[in-house]
Amino acid sequence: MLARFLKLIPLFAALAVGGCAPKDWDAEYDGAYDPLEALNRKTYNLNKGLDKALLKPAARVYILLPSAGRAAVGRFFDNLEEPVSAANNLLQVKPARFAQSVSRFAINSSIGVLGLFDPASAMNIESAEEDFGQTLRHYGWSQPPYLVLPLLGPSSLADAAGTAADFFIPTPEDLLTDGAQIGVGVLGGVHIRSEFLDAGEIAEEALDEYAFVRDIYEDARQTAVRDGAEKEEDDEDDY
Repeated sequence: MLARFLKLIPLFAALAVGGCAPKDWDAEYDGAYDPLEALNRKTYNLNKGLDKALLKPAARVYILLPSAGRAAVGRFFDNLEEPVSAANNLLQVKPARFAQSVSRFAINSSIGVLGLFDPASAMNIESAEEDFGQTLRHYGWSQPPYLVLPLLGPSSLADAAGTAADFFIPTPEDLLTDGAQIGVGVLGGVHIRSEFLDAGEIAEEALDEYAFVRDIYEDARQTAVRDGAEKEEDDEDDY
């Protein structure tokens, strides 16, 4: 129960700050829309302190493990997200990408040994990643206010609400005990942090580290939404 409650942190954060943001959320802005910048900078500095004390040292130890083992861990966590991608591809009415997500999950969970291996890619079944934050953006919330979440880092009001919504989509992780889910979550956090060690050092060299991370995040999210639309058009052309 505790593990499931922790997954709702993004929703609580979004609700807590939602009333503080201006109401003209649908206006056009260049770059990231950051009406909560003062609050976000404080949260960013808090997260940076926690990262320096806990997560970054753990990630530096983690990368000492064999690369093949770390790659398998990454594939395992990617496979856990396939049901989320499938559900959101369905919500966005992308049948071809929905079929890709379902196929990848079925194949990699079985002959891929719970996702530790990726035979689906060898069969040319590509990943079609989607989440509910992208679904909200897909349906018109294209420029949600940027939001830095405690512990979880860069997000937006749409993506935070989306993360909480994705929590309700059943995944294999739900079959684990609360303690095991927390352990899996910690491992996932360390694994993700290990993949951004070099990027973190680059950000630290920026004139305004906070703004650099914010703009990179928003650009990545916008690209994710555009790529999904472009791939869907390609799928339709194939038919």
